[in-house]
Amino acid sequence: MNIRLLMLCAAAALCAYASAHAQQRDSSLRAEYDALVERLKHNDTTVDFASMRRLLSKVNPAAVTGGMLLHKPILDALQDRDMKRTYRLALEAIDRNYLDVRAHILASIAAHKLGNDSAWKHHRFVFGGIIRSILGSGDGETPETAYEVISVDEEYATLSALGLEPRGQSIDHDAGHTLDVLKAMNPDTKAVRKIYFNADIVLENERRAIEQ
Repeated sequence: MNIRLLMLCAAAALCAYASAHAQQRDSSLRAEYDALVERLKHNDTTVDFASMRRLLSKVNPAAVTGGMLLHKPILDALQDRDMKRTYRLALEAIDRNYLDVRAHILASIAAHKLGNDSAWKHHRFVFGGIIRSILGSGDGETPETAYEVISVDEEYATLSALGLEPRGQSIDHDAGHTLDVLKAMNPDTKAVRKIYFNADIVLENERRAIEQ
């Protein structure tokens, strides 16, 4: 067997080992995430939402992209005041991504209207945990203290939580980071300010989702 063939065999074996190792790592991360979802379903207040959100980005980046389009049928049902359909569609979105913040917000609205108190409290618990983990990552006032998010949907949910209305969007770069900069207005004072979001994970999720 010549040296060239030996090198090719060694390279193939190395690639096979690396692929198997990556699959084992991904399977382990997926199991870890699924265990956290089960804890959330039981309203476990010790779940670290920030870590769980980052973990979701690793195991299923496609789940956190395209959320706004997926939410349109839910919003249409809500506008029609069909709370049963709103809740059913929201649960379908949550089944796709248990950390879908907007789906939990819409589900909580429908559950409250339907008089389902336990469901209302659960969805409030989940979206509240997500929002608090985002607000705890910075203050959004400067590029250096930008909020860390894993999806565009989280950005707009954060604005809503802050009582602000979107009035424009732009992309900026600072210290090697990509920033999504949203102009937001206080509806009471009409004052407009910039809110900075670190979009590094958002872009990485979108890139990996396309590759999948």
